[in-house]
Order: sequence, then C-alpha cells, then structure tokens
Amino acid sequence: MTTRNTTLQDLLTRFRESLLADLHTSLPGKVVKYDAATQKADVQPLIKERYTDESGAAQARELPVIPAVPVQFPGASGYRITFPVVAGDVGLIVFSEASLDKWLVSGGTVDPADDRRHDLTDAVFLPGLRDFGHALASAPTDRATFGKDDGLQIHITPSLVNVGSNNPAELEFAALGDALQTWCGQIYTWLAALELPVAGAVAGPPAVPPPTVPTLKSASVKVKK
Repeated sequence: MTTRNTTLQDLLTRFRESLLADLHTSLPGKVVKYDAATQKADVQPLIKERYTDESGAAQARELPVIPAVPVQFPGASGYRITFPVVAGDVGLIVFSEASLDKWLVSGGTVDPADDRRHDLTDAVFLPGLRDFGHALASAPTDRATFGKDDGLQIHITPSLVNVGSNNPAELEFAALGDALQTWCGQIYTWLAALELPVAGAVAGPPAVPPPTVPTLKSASVKVKK
C-alpha cells in the first residue's frame, strides 16, 4: 500500500479552504417567513455548502435558515419604494464583514464588540434577484417602470407619465382636477344667472357671458381609460 506524505503545500491548502468555508459574502435566498411590521424575514440560502467528508468524498448540504434578517427597500432622504414581501420571494442575501447586532439596535457608528467576520447571522436581504428561468416579463430600456410584473404599472419617460398601462390604445390624458372643478363652478354660476326670454319674446344677449373653457387635461400624465 502506497502512502502519500503530507506536504507543507497540502497543509496550507487545507488551512485556506478551512478559512474560506466560514467566510460568506452573498448568496441567493428565499423568504420563509416575513414580518411586515419590523421588515424582518427568515431566509433560506438557496445554494448548498460543499464539503469533504471523513472518507474524502465531496458532499453538499443545505445551509440553515437565517432568522430575523433585515429586508432592504430602496430609499434615501426620507423617501422610499416599498412592495409586498411574502414567503417564497427570492432575493440576494448579503453578509456583512462585521457583526451587525449593535448597529441594528441603535444605528450610528458603533463598536461591534464582536470579532466575527462575514458570518451567516450578519445578513441583509435584498428582494428581487431572479434566475434566468424567471426573468421579468419586460424591462424597457427607455423609461422607468413601477408596478406588478403582470399587472398595473406606472411608466415614466422623460416627458410623460403613463398610469395603469403602457398601451397607447388604452390611454387618455388625465383631467386636471382643480381646473375642472373651477370651470364647473363657473358654468353653474353662469347658468344660474342666465335670464331666459319670456315665451313669444325675442331673445336678447345673455346677462352673463359664458366662462372661457380652460385647459382641462394634463400635458404630462396619461391614465388607462
């Protein structure tokens, strides 16, 4: 039986692999449970961990569900974009290089008081990562879109906002609410002041001139009919 001596190179390789096995950067993950009040999710990593067993054979095992992961919605300066998050939603899990525990409690600049690095427990979940088999139905390159992939959407171009649809046949310009209300009030006042001629008499000019029709439609917003 031939035996193989362990070299320094072998030891260094095993040491490097051992270090990398506990260093996590990012992985796709799936929401198992979501708390909308706190925006925390329990997330299941979707790529298994490979390891070598005692016999030297390569194996793969699921990583554990990571509890209470903060879900990151886009936002800045008090503005934000939110959307429903439900069990089964997929996204990207990002692992912090330092412990998040103290920062998540108080924010600001903190001493983590823990030396762990890239740990599974220091995860942040970014919803929306998709595999190629579940690509978006459409991702226009000439406008921003917001809404449900297969439902109502808002499309914003450099000069127009389309609400409810992006099919020109389904759109009409939105009415300007304040202008329409003001004009309707003027019409009511004009009709109330209008003096109708007595039967048999020749009609004269109206006592009050009719109001001028204002611009009642938006120049930049279209809505679904």
